[in-house]
Amino acid sequence: MKMENDQLLVDKFLDHHPDHAVDAIERLSIHEIVILIESLSTDKSRIVFANMPAFKAAKVLEHVPLDYKIQIFTTIPLSLAENILRSMDKPKQQETLDQLPNELGSNLKRALIYNKKQIGAHIKTDILVLFEDYTVERALIEIKKGIASAKPIMFVINKAKELVGYVEVNELVASESNKLIRSIMKEGSSPIIANMLIKDALENWDDSFTELPVVKVNGLFLGVVSRVELSKLGETRGTTGKLEIKTGNALGDLYLIGLTSLLGNPEQNLKS
Repeated sequence: MKMENDQLLVDKFLDHHPDHAVDAIERLSIHEIVILIESLSTDKSRIVFANMPAFKAAKVLEHVPLDYKIQIFTTIPLSLAENILRSMDKPKQQETLDQLPNELGSNLKRALIYNKKQIGAHIKTDILVLFEDYTVERALIEIKKGIASAKPIMFVINKAKELVGYVEVNELVASESNKLIRSIMKEGSSPIIANMLIKDALENWDDSFTELPVVKVNGLFLGVVSRVELSKLGETRGTTGKLEIKTGNALGDLYLIGLTSLLGNPEQNLKS
């Protein structure tokens, strides 16, 4: 009876206070979220995944049974399904695509494929992004979890998963814990569109960043691309030299080493 009452409470909370419910769920480990998701109806699970960063949703869905996973993907919006699948482990992604209904599977396969000369073919999704309504404390907790890679500059999205700005880690660490991310974030320069050619992106690169955010034409955040990695592909580098690129990345690596020392080892924090 208690379990039934607990389930009813979770369902009602998801229906009437989805933001607060998902915020609480996100604080759980991936394993704990998987267990919870498997106890929910697909309607309730859809609410969870719609309000969760795509990379974390992908990590959860990689561990649920395939038939349940297919049910989820057939009920969520196409853009959300695309974004989550893009962040999934490739074998799991392919397994899911192969089992989806023909039309849906074909549409998603087309959406995920880009020409090698386009930015969309080189997106990194395993990076930590922050919702604009996270508190500073919550952002630091996500960094410590180590589920996704934290960078010296982290990009910020809204509930529609649209890019709205970025926050520097040094400012994050120095801010009061109850401040909202939107109050300390900065608006960046124009992001890169996924179907843009690599050579065009490099020629117009904003030198303030070693990585730039990638979005679809509708503003949906997809991930980031690295100037160094794109330059290795042999495309035109514009006015940016190799030495400047390497220096920028070396500084970024040193910054992350200092950040790790300050916040502690993610695996140790998870165990404590």
